Parts: sequence; structure tokens; C-alpha cells
Amino acid sequence: MLPFIALAVALSAVRLFLTFSPLGGGAAPASTQTLVFTVLWIASYVAEATAGRLLWRSRSRHTYGRAVVVLFRIQIGLQVVRLVNFMAARLLPPPVPWSAFATIALLVAAGAVTTVAAWSIPRAASVLLGAVLAWLLVVTAITGVDAILRYGLPIS
Repeated sequence: MLPFIALAVALSAVRLFLTFSPLGGGAAPASTQTLVFTVLWIASYVAEATAGRLLWRSRSRHTYGRAVVVLFRIQIGLQVVRLVNFMAARLLPPPVPWSAFATIALLVAAGAVTTVAAWSIPRAASVLLGAVLAWLLVVTAITGVDAILRYGLPIS
């Protein structure tokens, strides 16, 4: 389980770097909002890593356990794409922010499917993924509103 948690903390460190470095859009001052978001992202990554470990350990005990692990891997892949999109949205002009919104919306859909599919395998993994899904819904709303306020609706 420690490698999963180390990966979660490493992803959070990348997120912090992108938030506070010039590469990520300028050295933003630390604020309560930034610190809360950082803690929530770290908690999200740790919950996701723990759920992944639970799914991995139970994959051979259930008939569709391996399929749920594949769904989980897709979800993790979308997390990586979302992180790259986050960096690109800070560095590139529109329509990249809309791409970031679409990526996180797709991640929410994948997270919902994985959460439901994992319910009967290890229920604890499904509960953890449900908590991650709730956080991703909040982030999706924030990303969408931010894109609308900054760039307007993507309708010509």
C-alpha cells in the first residue's frame, strides 16, 4: 500500500508545483483556499490509491474483479490526462480550458462507472471511490464555471 500512497503524494506534489511555480502560471500566493484545495486533492489521491489497492487485492476473488481493475486503470489514466490538461490550460490560450473541462467531465463519468462496478467487490473501495467522485463533481463544477467566466460559452 505504501507505493500507492507515495504515488498519491507525488501527484499532489506535482499539483502544488503547478500551482505555485512560474511554469504553472505564476507563483501564486498561498491562501486558505489554495491550502484547502491542496489538502482535498491529497486526500482524494490517497483515497483513490487505497481503493485501487483494495480492488487489486480482491480482483481474483470475484468473477468480474479484473474488469473493475481495468475500469480503475482507465480512471487513473484519465487522472493523468486531467493533470496534463491542467498544466496546458495554464500555459495555452482557449480552447484548452474547455478541453480541461471535457476531460474532468469524462473522468467523473468513468469514476461513477467504477464506483458502481466496485460496490460488490470490496465495498470499502466503492465508498472511497464515491468520496473521490464527490470531490470530482465539485471540481467539475468549478472548472466549468471558471471556463465560462474567463472565456464565455464555447458556442459560436
